[in-house]
Amino acid sequence: MPRAEIQPGIDYALRERRLVGAPFQCVRVLEHIQKNRWKAKWIEPNPGLIDFVESGQLIVPWKEHELFLKEEESEQRLENHNLQLGYKEHSPMARAMYEIYESVGDEVSFYKGTLRCSPEALERLKIRAKADQGSNSPITYTDRQGKVHVPFDEALQLGREFCAAEPATVLAGVEATERKWLTSLKRFSPTRHYCCDGPSCRKQDRERYVFFGVCRRDLNSEVFQEGRWPSGRM
Repeated sequence: MPRAEIQPGIDYALRERRLVGAPFQCVRVLEHIQKNRWKAKWIEPNPGLIDFVESGQLIVPWKEHELFLKEEESEQRLENHNLQLGYKEHSPMARAMYEIYESVGDEVSFYKGTLRCSPEALERLKIRAKADQGSNSPITYTDRQGKVHVPFDEALQLGREFCAAEPATVLAGVEATERKWLTSLKRFSPTRHYCCDGPSCRKQDRERYVFFGVCRRDLNSEVFQEGRWPSGRM
């Protein structure tokens, strides 16, 4: 937890190992020692034990630990679901999703295969996309802050529907990104598409060429209707 949110006299859930799924221990913070070090008394296990802990080991107030564990489990289930779908963060398809949801606005965000927003923003997005209001993936969950987390397959479907409903909105952002990218290239040749010096640059540019070219030509066509890209990768 951030140091500013920790208060003496409050019980917290502590993890000795900062790993997802590691067991919780209940401790009561007694006083701040220095920087990120605190003096704490164990409630369970080892009741009465007094020792020093760090801010990063205090995960959440103890009264919220059950909700935190449920949220953590939901997050892991969603991440595993996206992995099973074959989602790849740096693929042309992922880049397309970033561009689509950046164009939406309304505090809707897409990050690492997951769509995040408030329930109200999600409802407004579905209205704009003319999507089915009652369609929700069983993997979708709402976190403790009230944000909805939507898995990649549903985000992809909603993105396709938004592109069909507002293609000009999406293309405006895509073309702006393309112009910015082109100015950063060392060389540009119409006969060789997009290119720059070095084999690593050429590989990256080939992926970007797929992304920009397909977005310009095929937005709201078979690419989004069938969820495919010419590269054959998500």
